[in-house]
Amino acid sequence: FFIVFGVLGFVKSSLGWALGVSESVAGVIVVGFSVDYTVHLGHMYEHAEVEGSFDRVSRFAYAARKMVMTVVAGAITTAGAGAFMFPTQLTFFFKMAVLICCTIVLSYMYAIFFFMACMVVIGPQHGTGQLKVIYAYLQGDKEAFEKQKNRAKEYAQLKSIEVATTPEEA
Repeated sequence: FFIVFGVLGFVKSSLGWALGVSESVAGVIVVGFSVDYTVHLGHMYEHAEVEGSFDRVSRFAYAARKMVMTVVAGAITTAGAGAFMFPTQLTFFFKMAVLICCTIVLSYMYAIFFFMACMVVIGPQHGTGQLKVIYAYLQGDKEAFEKQKNRAKEYAQLKSIEVATTPEEA
């Protein structure tokens, strides 16, 4: 919602638009655009664990390698579609074009520069920062909670095996 509020605040302060019916309708429509890129990158970050990336940096690299070009292409095509509405004579379509293009630019920058940086620093890894751990705890499911909690121990054991079997030792 930061992105939608930022865009609506931008058009209010810089373009002098009041929050009327057309801005409200367009604001509701662009909510999906505002989270799209972050959701795609977050999904790839989470999926990296299935592919064998367990620490934050390798999961970040996997998400960037697999999804950044898709996000760039999505931003270009969506902003391009919005740009076709700029020359229209109807005020609604012009405002919609401005809101779409501003939302796409801000959403892209947020996803690439802020969200991905947060994933490197505080992203979930081997059981920490996972909502399913908190959910299992709150639901009183001790077995699921312990299973999620032990993932960190399993990861530490896996890393010690990898360290012990480096090519120099073989």
